Amino acid sequence: MQERIAHILLISENQAYAVNGNVDMDICYKDFPNIIKGKGLNGFSKTEPTPTLAPDVQESNVTVTVQIGKGSYKGTLKKL
Repeated sequence: MQERIAHILLISENQAYAVNGNVDMDICYKDFPNIIKGKGLNGFSKTEPTPTLAPDVQESNVTVTVQIGKGSYKGTLKKL
């Protein structure tokens, strides 16, 4: 059996303003709203990730990892 981590915690018996009685509250350890929106779930349009720019590099050689689709490519670039 594979072990899975839920990344969410359900807490019962909490009090909430204007609610008579106990309520359940969830604590998320991942940013589920952005994950759901990014994957286009629950009626949201799928969004492409915004690429981040690397800082200026002063070294003559740098090792980089590039993700294209589902593949990752790693190599060394030489400054011209």
